[in-house]
Amino acid sequence: ETSTLTVSGLDLSQSGVLDFQVVGTSGTLSHTLALRIAIEPPLPQLAPATLSFGDETVGQTSATQKVTLSNSGEGTLHISKIATEGDFAETNDCPATLANAAPGCTITVSFRPTAAGARSGALQVSDDGPFSPQSVVLSGTGQTSPAPAATLAPAQLDFGQQAVGASGSAQ
Repeated sequence: ETSTLTVSGLDLSQSGVLDFQVVGTSGTLSHTLALRIAIEPPLPQLAPATLSFGDETVGQTSATQKVTLSNSGEGTLHISKIATEGDFAETNDCPATLANAAPGCTITVSFRPTAAGARSGALQVSDDGPFSPQSVVLSGTGQTSPAPAATLAPAQLDFGQQAVGASGSAQ
C-alpha cells in the first residue's frame, strides 16, 4: 500500500520553520512520522556599523558617506523602510526585496547639523530579518561659522608734523 503526502502553499522564507506530521494506518497499526523543515532566514548586514562625519558648519551639508546593505541568509529579505534619525539624511538604491547572495545595495548618508556641539543619530533599516530594525550609529559635530573679521592695511599712518588746527593730506 502506498501513501502520498502533498504540501503546498507554504512560504518557508517568512517563518523559516515548518512542522507537520504524517499519520498512516494499516489495519490496527498506526504509524506517525513527525517532520520539521527549517531554512535559514534572511540575514541582513549593514557595513560599516558606524559613521562619523567630524566637524561641519551648522546649516551646511557634509560630504556623503556610504553604507552597504547585504543579505547573507538563505531567504529573501523584504525591506519595509530605510530612514535616518537626527541631523542626518539618506538616499538609497535598495530594492523592496534583496535575494540571498545578491549584490548589496548602497545607502548614502549626509550630515547637516542644526545646532553646535556633538550630534548623534541612526540609520535604521526595517525588514523581515531577525532583530529588525538594523541600525548604523551616526555622529558628527556642529560648528558655528567664524565671525567675519575686519583687517586694516597698512597697520599705521604717519601724517608727519602738522600745525594745530590745520588739516593734513588724505591717506
